[in-house]
Amino acid sequence: MNATRKITIREVARLAEVSVGTASNVLNGAANVSDTTRQRVARVIDDLGFTPDNVARSLINRRRPEAANTLTRSYTAWMAAHGFAAPDRVAIDLLTQILDEGVLGATRHVRLAHRLLIHMAEQAAGSEGAWKAIEATADHIIATRGADVPLVSNGIAWLMNDIGDIPLEQRAGRLSNRAELWECEAHTRLERLVAAGAALLGANARPILLDYSSTVAAIIEALHERELNPMPIVLENRGVGGGIRYINQFLAGGLDLQLAPDAAIEHVLGKASSVLIGCESMHCDGSVVNALGSRPLARIAHALEVPVYCCADLFKLDIRSYAGAVSLSSSRTYDFPWIHEIDVPAGRRVDATVPAVEIVPARFLTAIVTEKGPLPPAALWSLGRAIFRDRIASLLT
Repeated sequence: MNATRKITIREVARLAEVSVGTASNVLNGAANVSDTTRQRVARVIDDLGFTPDNVARSLINRRRPEAANTLTRSYTAWMAAHGFAAPDRVAIDLLTQILDEGVLGATRHVRLAHRLLIHMAEQAAGSEGAWKAIEATADHIIATRGADVPLVSNGIAWLMNDIGDIPLEQRAGRLSNRAELWECEAHTRLERLVAAGAALLGANARPILLDYSSTVAAIIEALHERELNPMPIVLENRGVGGGIRYINQFLAGGLDLQLAPDAAIEHVLGKASSVLIGCESMHCDGSVVNALGSRPLARIAHALEVPVYCCADLFKLDIRSYAGAVSLSSSRTYDFPWIHEIDVPAGRRVDATVPAVEIVPARFLTAIVTEKGPLPPAALWSLGRAIFRDRIASLLT
C-alpha cells in the first residue's frame, strides 16, 4: 500500500471546478460564495478527506509527486494502447485518488469512481467511442482497486448496470441520478448498521478494536451519544497506526478508552465484553477479510468464548467467492520507526513486506453486523445470492 500524500487545495479547486481563491474562500467561511458553489466544494473536501491545517503551504506547492502514481500511469498507457483518448486532468486527479490511494477508504473510492465516470460521460458529447472508453475505465477500476475491495467493484457495477440500454444522450444524466441514489441508500444502510451494532453491544460495552474502521468508530460514538458508557479497548500496531486514528477521534469526541499493544491480546481479552472489527470484504462462506492481526485476535477470542463481531455493509460481499477461493494479493511494507535506526551493512537489507490483509474464518465469528441486523456468518450464502442474483448467475455461466 502506498503512503498517503498531502492533498492540496489546488486539487480540491480543480475537482470542484472552481478557482483556488474560491476554494480558499469556502475553507475560510467567506460570505461571497454561493450556496451551490459552497456545497460543491464541501463535497469534494469530504470525498478527498482534505484537511485545511496547512492551506498556505498547499497554495504554493506546485509540484505533484506523480512519479509514484503507478496504477494511474498504467491505466493511461493501457487506454492509449487500445486507441482511447488520453484522460483529462480532472480524470487523472480522480484516478490518482482511487487507483493509487491518494485518499484512503472504500466509501470515498466509490464516490470518486462515480464522480469520475459522470465526468467522463459529460465530456462524451454523444460519442459511442467515448462511451466505450467510459466502460473500459469502469472495468479497469473493478479489475484493479475493486479486485481487493468489493465495495468499489459492486458500487461501480451498480452504477453502470444496463447503462448501454439507455439512449446515448440520456446516459450522463442517468449516471448522475444513480450516484445521488447510491449516496442516499448508502447513508441509510450505514444508519441501520450502526443502530444494530449499538443495540448488540449495549450499555457498558468494552469491545476490543483492531485497526481503523469508520463503521466501528460510528458504533462506538453512537453508544457514547446515547450515554451507554462504552469503554473501547484499542489495540495499537506500530507498523499500521490504525489504533491512533481511533484514539484521536474518540478523545476529540469526549470518550474514555483503554490502549494496549497488540501483543497484549490475551491480557485485554480477559477484560473485554467482545471483539469488534470492520472488514475489507466478505466471502459467501461467511469468512471475512480484514487487516493483518484480525485472525489471531478472533481465534484467541473464540477460544476464550469472547464474542467476535464483524461490521460490514452487504455491498462488501465479494461475489467472486461463489466461483471458488479468492486470492489475496495486497501486501504492505511495514516501515517501522526503528528500522531507520538500524545501520544496515552494504549488501544487506531489511525486508519488512508482509500481507496487508488476512482471512478470518466464519467459525471464529459470532455474528456479522449488517444493515439487516446481526447475521450468523452462514446467512451470507443465501442473502448474497438474493442481492446479487444476476451478477452471480453471470459469473457462474
